[in-house]
Amino acid sequence: MTHKFVSLLFLLLILSCEEREWKNIYDPEGSNPTEWAPQTFVAHQVSDRAVRLVWEQFDERIDGFHLNRKTGDQEWVEKYRSFNADLRSWTDTIMQIGQIQKYELYAFADQALSTHMTLEFIPVFEGPEILEISHISSSVIKLEWEAHPYPTVNLYHIERSVNGAEFQHYIQTSDITVYDSTLNQSDIYTYRIRAVTDVNISTPGQEASIRWDHIGYEAHWLTPLPYYHAKPSPDGQFIAAWKENDLSLFDLETGTRLWTADPGAYYPGNVLFSSDNQYLLSITGEHFFKVWDRATGLEAWTGNHEDKPNNRVFAVMSPDGRKIASTDSFHEDQEVNFSVWNTSDGTVLWSKGLETGIGMMIFSPDNTELLTGDKSGNIDVWNVSDGTSVRQMTLSKPVKLAHFSHDGNHLAVTMPNDESYENQIEIIQVQNGSEIMQGSHESMISSLDFSPDDQYLITASFDDTLKVWNTTNGTLVYARSGGPPASFNPDNTLIISGGGIGIRVYNSESGSQFWQDNTPGYSWNTEFIGDEDRLLSSSEAGTMVWHKQYGWHQFDTP
Repeated sequence: MTHKFVSLLFLLLILSCEEREWKNIYDPEGSNPTEWAPQTFVAHQVSDRAVRLVWEQFDERIDGFHLNRKTGDQEWVEKYRSFNADLRSWTDTIMQIGQIQKYELYAFADQALSTHMTLEFIPVFEGPEILEISHISSSVIKLEWEAHPYPTVNLYHIERSVNGAEFQHYIQTSDITVYDSTLNQSDIYTYRIRAVTDVNISTPGQEASIRWDHIGYEAHWLTPLPYYHAKPSPDGQFIAAWKENDLSLFDLETGTRLWTADPGAYYPGNVLFSSDNQYLLSITGEHFFKVWDRATGLEAWTGNHEDKPNNRVFAVMSPDGRKIASTDSFHEDQEVNFSVWNTSDGTVLWSKGLETGIGMMIFSPDNTELLTGDKSGNIDVWNVSDGTSVRQMTLSKPVKLAHFSHDGNHLAVTMPNDESYENQIEIIQVQNGSEIMQGSHESMISSLDFSPDDQYLITASFDDTLKVWNTTNGTLVYARSGGPPASFNPDNTLIISGGGIGIRVYNSESGSQFWQDNTPGYSWNTEFIGDEDRLLSSSEAGTMVWHKQYGWHQFDTP
């Protein structure tokens, strides 16, 4: 009976061993080596001579780790290092910058070995990037960069190239700034930096180049009083400025006041020069406008409209300066009269009466046509010589502001999206009124300007938003901070804007900010003067003339 029992027990033991699934990692035949292998094996270079290897291990039944290493074309070093089971990082020595170092990490438990985790690492040692090159003077600049993250770096070599020649060692320093005081304004300089340790010199960092160039604007003179509106003369010699009951003419170069006059109205209006610089037109916001002799400051004549309540006459001057068009303007829609005058003597050339008010009036660039937009959405085109109607265009909404393209073929107009704000813009064909493009702002648009090549349009609104549009397809090129007025410079490279955030000048192509001045208060007038070497700004701080400022300018290396 006992013999039978032992035989049965032995049979059950054999059957149990055949069905057994080995879970013991010490059993090299029964364990799964991938289940207890190290995880997330990575390398972090900490200096030019050291790399930190980091890994994870979730199975705690192991006895430790083995590390194999291969450097460059050399053979693998088996069990280069062995570590305790609780170790999760180790720092190795870098043999040579740029030479591949390979590692294999695996866990062991007695004679059992896990799957190998493989890592390939190429040590690098790069120089710092130059963060900024600052203009100090006509012959001095300052280079700045961040300290190299490797603690072994104790020196920096600055290399310099002049006009594209080969780089030469210029100076060395242990600081993170250096000055160059050996500059010539006719040369272009390029710099790069190498970091240095006791045993290694880095590859050069990113290059940075400078040249003597236009870097901004500096104040030339300032009137101490807040002239709300100012305008430069076409010849760039004078500035007319208006504040309250003071209309003054200044010498643009010196800021000397040449004369002052009473415009006849306290409310600050607009002021314009005739193209021949002989006359000034002051628009008062009352029922009249005035024309002044620029040389003497004497009133030449007054253009009177009917003296009715809330009649704020507005007027425009033809591009050649020979004619002035003016119209009644009321808050309510009612019958108005508009007239065309001879600038030199105030003779009325012709007048018209319209049943509905005029919201827009503009001369064509060739001085042959006058466009008026009524509050019903009609744009009438008149022959400037005799006042005969040439054609009429009907838009969906009334036009408040308009600006001609330089070629005279297109007209940019503002219209309301709702009942109160002119925040929609359209470009239309002048001949038939057909729409070319459409866009909008969140707030009222009060400034329009075509680029010199007519390919782009600037719009600026009272929420200090400036937008540049492609006039061919109507796409928004970019939007920036900047209020009205906004305009292009003559060579189409810069844009200036005013508004409540001061003066901003942008690169017209990229939209990147070129220069700014945080002028206190609202900037009512900002524009380029003549050849763009000067700027005019008029704000609560006063009327200012700015001259081009030159200095060392950092630019992108080709």
